[in-house]
Amino acid sequence: MKKRRRFYNNKDRNRKWTETETGRPIDFAEKYENGDAGENKFVEASYVRSSAGAKSLQRNRRRLKAIITVCSVLLVIIGFIGADIHIYRSAKPFELFNSQVKKSEYDPLSELQLSFTGISVPSISLDGSVMLSAVADEAHKNGKTAVMFDAKRSDGTIGYQSAVSAVSTFGVLSSQGSQPALSFKQLNDGDLLPVARIFVYLDNSVPTKANEMALKKGKKLYRDGDGNTYLDPNSEITYAYIRDIVNELSSFGITVFVLDGCTVKDKDYFGELSKRLNQDIGNSIRLLEAVNVKIKGYDAESGNINSAGIKNDISKFPELNDNQIYIIESELKAQKYASALNRHGVNAYVVIEG
Repeated sequence: MKKRRRFYNNKDRNRKWTETETGRPIDFAEKYENGDAGENKFVEASYVRSSAGAKSLQRNRRRLKAIITVCSVLLVIIGFIGADIHIYRSAKPFELFNSQVKKSEYDPLSELQLSFTGISVPSISLDGSVMLSAVADEAHKNGKTAVMFDAKRSDGTIGYQSAVSAVSTFGVLSSQGSQPALSFKQLNDGDLLPVARIFVYLDNSVPTKANEMALKKGKKLYRDGDGNTYLDPNSEITYAYIRDIVNELSSFGITVFVLDGCTVKDKDYFGELSKRLNQDIGNSIRLLEAVNVKIKGYDAESGNINSAGIKNDISKFPELNDNQIYIIESELKAQKYASALNRHGVNAYVVIEG
């Protein structure tokens, strides 16, 4: 068999080519670091790190990272703000009442645990018109879900247009709302819960006019350390008077009542009174006991009104049971301490400013 000629031989082995070598030594994996970037991925110039194109690319990458970092921080901040607002507005008693709370023997309103935040407004604003609209706007603006008015004040006067005969007899109508029923309906329609506050036994008007209803010390009117007079908690006439006021307001559309001034001579009559009212009027109303607290915000260490002082005031709030609600009095705007209340888990309160 004829031996085939080899294409390559050793004739020019170890001989240098005439073409001058160019370029630089490269690492084996360096040419693959851009992946399948296209036809020019092996072009040496594109891998020279000191080139203008590479520097521009690095600058763009740094800018992109900076933008991503800033956006991430902003998203976190917005998330915390949104969560704070959600917590602040989480109580929605109006929807709860309309979807779950009807007159039902199986799920009575009187046993429902409520959690809402509200503002206290002058009774005269219950006009069903301009003043009521202003009140509703203020409540929505401050993220509140309820509006409370004084149906019976601590001075014994009545703050709504009442048809209860004893109210007319005692002549205790004063600065009353002219359209209570219409106003309550409008508040409900606007997703705001109308709440009536009643000073039950603390009364500085009726005891001087109805001797049989007055709490006495001997033959004289009983007065506390501040000179206040009281209705007699053990008087049936007193109970009938309070019951008639609650019953009338219930017929106007009020479902939640805050009973204040229930403690007489260090005895709290709220439990006895609320049980009896629910028996006589029914379970279509919710009775809550007022727990009065104050927020001054004064920080003794710095001598100023600041967040530390607000935090200290809130930390002194007594613990609530399921049938109580805070009535917060403060000369500060509610916005200054609303977030502090949320942080302390305070979500059942009504604010009285000024």
